[in-house]
Parts: sequence; C-alpha cells; structure tokens
Amino acid sequence: MGKCNFRVSVNLVLQKDDTVCLMRRYNTGWNDGNYALMGGHVEDGENPSDAAVREAKEELGISIDSNNLSHLLTMSVNPDHIYLYFGCSEYEGQITNMEPNECDDIRFFNVNELPDNIIGADKMALSCIFGEQNIRYQTFGYGESPVQ
Repeated sequence: MGKCNFRVSVNLVLQKDDTVCLMRRYNTGWNDGNYALMGGHVEDGENPSDAAVREAKEELGISIDSNNLSHLLTMSVNPDHIYLYFGCSEYEGQITNMEPNECDDIRFFNVNELPDNIIGADKMALSCIFGEQNIRYQTFGYGESPVQ
C-alpha cells in the first residue's frame, strides 16, 4: 500500500443569525444545480485559513479577517480529500457573485430549512455542525451511513 496524498480544500460556513450562505453550482460539470458552501482548494504552501480568506474574496467579493474564522469540522472525503470547514459571521463588503460562469444563485438559508439539493459532503457537514451532537470530525464516501 502506498502513501496517501490528500488534497486539502476549505469550505466557509458564512453565517448571519440562524442562516448560512450557499452557492448553487452552474456550468462546472460537477454537481451542477446543487447548492454548496463557498470554498476551494488550498494552494501549495498556503495556510488553510488564508485560503478561506482568499476564496471568500474570489467567489463572494467579501473581505474576511482570518482572526474571525473558527474551525468547525474536518472531514476526510474518499478517496483523497480533506475538507476543512471554517465558520465566520463577520465580513466586510457586500456579497456578490464573482463567478457567474460557475454559480447561478447565492443566498442565505435557515439552518433548519436547508434545500434538498446540497452536495453530499456539505449536507453531512452542516448536519454535523448544526446538529445536536456537535461533531468535529467526520468521514464521507467510505460507505458509512449519513449522519441523521
């Protein structure tokens, strides 16, 4: 068995009161039509919290101070990804769709009334984060049953 080479991605759980910001994927070829948390891959040599700040600027046009980020969840996603979920409720600027060629809707949803069409890993992550158990580590895609 060889070494595992995980890719690291960051996801931003941007909250306003009891709501969370979701973006609907469009024209990407992967999970189009489904909502997802804002996020992306960590670049070589980049600190994950800096990646979350960069992605927020690139995708939503907002500025976030990395000191306002809190780690909420780490998820191992089969076969080769680690997703780090960061929470934030303070930002500067107005949320704008900076990638209209990859996203056709951005909106805040009540955490208790999320749409059904959320990509699987993010749906599980939100259940872990906002559920009664307050789970901080989870796996996805290894054959386990989803968190209820």
